[in-house]
Amino acid sequence: MTNMETKKAIYTEEFYNTLNLLINAEDFETFSCKSTHISFVLQVLREVYSKNEWDGFYEKAIDGMAQAARRLIHGA
Repeated sequence: MTNMETKKAIYTEEFYNTLNLLINAEDFETFSCKSTHISFVLQVLREVYSKNEWDGFYEKAIDGMAQAARRLIHGA
């Protein structure tokens, strides 16, 4: 496995783990922390994926943030 493939595998897993924690955040402090972290992970993913592939990660992150924010705001 090349360095690029290793980086891709590690940060893809990190993205999905962080997204899961973000979506399931129980308070705004956790939401804020995970939102910041996923932004960092997205920067790394931008280096190892094509634009179209990266756009998919970006959309998933935005959708996850919106879902978590709605749940925290409305208590659903």
